[in-house]
Amino acid sequence: MQKNIQQQDEPIASGGNNGQENIQEVLKNELSGIVKKRKMEKEMMGKGKGKGGRIVDAVEKERKNQYKIIVGNNIRRARLARRISIDEMADILGLTSGFVGLIERGERGASTYIILKLAIAFNVTTDSFFYGTDALTPVSDYKSALVEKAATIAREIPENRLEYTIDLLKGLRDLG
Repeated sequence: MQKNIQQQDEPIASGGNNGQENIQEVLKNELSGIVKKRKMEKEMMGKGKGKGGRIVDAVEKERKNQYKIIVGNNIRRARLARRISIDEMADILGLTSGFVGLIERGERGASTYIILKLAIAFNVTTDSFFYGTDALTPVSDYKSALVEKAATIAREIPENRLEYTIDLLKGLRDLG
């Protein structure tokens, strides 16, 4: 049994630098494999030079551009409905009028902060700028519309469940 242990130890002990060179070679090959794998992953994700990657990039870029145009148009509609000039809008947002124009034309995207600031200034919901349907509807009118919708639904509730529904609404109101 001792012979087997010595035989296994001998190549390592007699190898000297050869053992270290083997380890360095293995590490070098391992790193090379990792680098190749990352390059392939980038190409598959559309960030490399692969043919499919360029198509994915182009589609994603077009989708982002469409969102910028939609949001920009809705911002412009809200501004014009309130008869506010680009310069006044720029003052409200703390931006230059040129940058506001870029946002409205969809050449630049509006940050979350800008959209939130506009929603507060125009008294509308933030989703108004994304969907556009309520871009001109003040929050108070929006709340009135929701109350009317709830009243319509309440009219359809059977009489024996109305008290339960009212208690439910009071509970929701108390939650804040």
